[in-house]
Formats: sequence, structure tokens, C-alpha cells
Amino acid sequence: MKIFGLTTSKLELASKSLDFLTNSAVSTSVNIANVATPGYKAVESKDFKMALADSLNDLAGKGITRTNVRHFSTSTAYNLQPIKVSSEEGSLKLDGNNVNMDEELLRQSETRTEYSKYSSMAGNEIAAMRRAISLSAL
Repeated sequence: MKIFGLTTSKLELASKSLDFLTNSAVSTSVNIANVATPGYKAVESKDFKMALADSLNDLAGKGITRTNVRHFSTSTAYNLQPIKVSSEEGSLKLDGNNVNMDEELLRQSETRTEYSKYSSMAGNEIAAMRRAISLSAL
């Protein structure tokens, strides 16, 4: 997310996390809407943290190593895109539907909490940028 062409790595990571969480919320909503649809298979969205870890593991497999556990290329995170995967697991009902309402409601609650956290992070980072801009204008 760039504001007037300005950004920070923290803002970019919060923005990318929000993209993944939005995708997760949509998947959960679709699953809940199809709870009574015969043959429907639940859809899940890949978690941002898992997608980032997978991406970093792919880089390590290509001979790129991290010299410090706190360092990683933020450009790796910027290029990640939300992925939806069809879930074949879970108990199938007699009609072939595998949506578990308890799991979906739990996922919805977790997504809401994470979304609030990353929204606050992005808001705080934008406020810090705004303060820096206003101080530099003096």
C-alpha cells in the first residue's frame, strides 16, 4: 500500500496480511452460504504466515539463506497472492457436503480478530508517516 508514493515495510506487510484475511473472510462466507448445498466442498484460503514461510523455504531450497533469523526480503512478501484451496477433508454429510459450521464460525472469529490487529497496525503506521510528513514540512 502506497500513500502518495510512500510506504514502509511494516505498512506493506500489514496490507498484504489484510489482503489474505479478506480472501479468508470471503471463503468462509461462501462456505457458510453453501452449508446446505448438496455436494459442496468447503474452500479454505492459505494463511499469510504459511504462504510467507513456504515462500522463504522455496528460496532456501534455491541456495539463498538468511544470515539472521530476523531478516528476510520484504519483496518476497509483496509478491505473495492469496490462494484458495478446496478442502477434501472433514466429515462428509450424506449429501456429500463437508462444511462444518463450528469450524467456519471459529475461522470467522479468528479472521475478524486478525483483521482488527492488522488494520490497527496499518493505521498506526499511516499515522506515523503523517507525523513525519507534517514535521518535515515545518
